[in-house]
This record gives sequence, structure tokens and C-alpha cells, in this order.
Amino acid sequence: MVEGIAGTRPVSVHIGASKTGTSSLQRGLWQSVEQLGAAGIGIPLPGRVPHVRRLLRPLGWVTGSGFVLPLDTEKLDALERRLTNTGGARLLISNEDLCEAGPDQIEALAGVLRRARLDPEVVLTVRNLASVLPSEWQQFLKHRLTTPYPAFLEEVRDRRGDAAAHFWTRQDYVAIAERWTRLCAPERFHVVVVPPMAEDPDAVFRFFAEAVGFPQSALRLPRGDVNASLGYVEAEVYRRLNIALGSRLAEFEKEYQPAIRRVLLKGVLARKASGRITLPPEHVDWVRAEADRQRKGLLAGGYTVHGNPDALVPPADVAKPLPEVTEQQVADAAVATLANFAVRTFEAGQTESGEEEPPPVG
Repeated sequence: MVEGIAGTRPVSVHIGASKTGTSSLQRGLWQSVEQLGAAGIGIPLPGRVPHVRRLLRPLGWVTGSGFVLPLDTEKLDALERRLTNTGGARLLISNEDLCEAGPDQIEALAGVLRRARLDPEVVLTVRNLASVLPSEWQQFLKHRLTTPYPAFLEEVRDRRGDAAAHFWTRQDYVAIAERWTRLCAPERFHVVVVPPMAEDPDAVFRFFAEAVGFPQSALRLPRGDVNASLGYVEAEVYRRLNIALGSRLAEFEKEYQPAIRRVLLKGVLARKASGRITLPPEHVDWVRAEADRQRKGLLAGGYTVHGNPDALVPPADVAKPLPEVTEQQVADAAVATLANFAVRTFEAGQTESGEEEPPPVG
């Protein structure tokens, strides 16, 4: 644990994990800055972009690659000043990519908080693996993954390959907690257990407010599905597109993200049009065993738990056979995607030009 972190104000550092309702939660936070301020909660980085620019980048984070660059001490000094100058009895930082941070990044952040005279607590949101696995495969597709879903599950199970290593960096909650208790004592490390959304859609907001220490009424809950899932057929179209791209659009941030990811996910590739991605029956035993290991590890760690830790272990009947994906379904979805892309490209051109082009003469 880092020594000597003490300050005049507490700061809650929400580190994810990814795919645990963070998109909805953060949407609620960013649209409730004024209400939270009235409740004594200061938001120094109101939105994902400020978190990326002022927190992740200084810690050496690169989109799609993680914390791979050296620390930027000048920008970390700027972060310190921003934290110091933000009002509130307690500050709140929230970014799910932080769960991947290693000891060097955590030590650097600890130094910033110390100099800003802030006393940190950490919040980790967690969710059962049966729900996380399909969501993470889709997320990895958005970072050029080409592995079919069944093979992805096998690699994760065996902890084999780069994608599996990345998955467990984000989803081994015990390991994440052990890394981040460098920042605070275990009793100041809060674990928020997110139950299935269908059972209790407001639980993540309620337990998070409890962990940070503000009334849930200060949070404007977002409407609709903030980060909707793809159907299995549509996800397969995305995967095959990644294969077809090969080495083209190699620079993720400058090329792939604006050309592919942002385009497909803004109304071009249909959401939930086909059967949802499930946990197949042949994987349920190891998933339940791993989830129980994590449940026991979190309980043994002395952390402050919000919600029911048993919800981390999916029930035995959670497994469902994967829906069938035929070549005809993939072809139909690909054609529909191409049609949506044509419409979107035309509408974007109209918006940019401000007027229609004159018809050809003759």
C-alpha cells in the first residue's frame, strides 16, 4: 500500500470494471453534475473525454492498447491543479479503463492525489461472468478482434492468448482489488455488486451512491439502453469485416475508430436484430467455478461490499445454446448494413454542405 496518502477531502476513484453498467452509470453522473455539486460531490472531469485527456493520457494510456506509454509528469501536474481547484466536500472520478492500470500508474496517481491533499477511496463495480463474457467479446470486436465467439470462450477459459490476457486484466476482480489497494486500505475499497439488469435495473445507481456517499436522488437516471448489445448475426458481420480489413486502417485512433467503429455503431449496424449472444452450456461449469473463486476472494479481502456478493455467481440454468447463424443471415445483415451506411453517408454529406447538389444537366 502507498504510504502517506492523507488529505483534507476524500476522493472516490471509480475504476470500473468494464461491462458492469458503467456506461449507464456515467451517463447519469455527467448529466447530474449540478445536482451532485449541490450534494457536496465535485466532478473534476465531467465526461469521458476529459477523463481520457486529463487522466488516462497522462498515465500513459492509448486507446485499444492500454497503459503502454511512459508517464507524462507535466500533464499529471496539470491534473493535480485541476483536482485542487475543483469544489466539493468529496471529489469523484469515474473511468472503467483504470481497472487495467498497473503498479506504476497507481503509484503515479497516488502521488497526484497526495499533492492535491485528497484522501482516496476506490470503487469497483462487478458483475457475474455469464453476463460479462458476451459483452466483452463484442467490445473486443470493436478493437479489431477476429476470433469467433466459441473460440474466444475457450481461450478465456484456458487463459491463453492476448485477448484472454486482456480479458482477465479487466475481469479478474480479485487481482484488480489487490493492485488497487496500493491506493487505500481494504476497508476503503468498495465493491459494488451489480445484479442482472432485468432483475433490478436501478441497483447499480443505488449501490454506487451508497458507496460514494450521496443521495441517489441527486442522480438523474439515463433513459433507454445507453450501450445496447449487438445480436449474434450482427456481431458476426462485424467480426468478418475485421477479417476483410486485414492490415488496412492500421492506426486505431486515427483510422479504424473513425472509419469503422464510430460509423457502424451509429445506426448503421443494427442492434439486437437477431438472437442475443449467450453463454453456451458447455462453459457454464468453469464460469461458475471462477465466479465463486472471485466471490470468495473479494469477501476474504476485507473490502466494503455493497449488494449481494452471491449475485456474482451465475445460476446453473443461466446457460443457453447459441442461436444459429447461417450464411444467408450474415449476408442479409451485411446488405442491410451497407444500405444503412449509404443513407448515413448521404445524410452526413447533406449536413456538411448545407444544401443539395443541383441535378445533372441533360
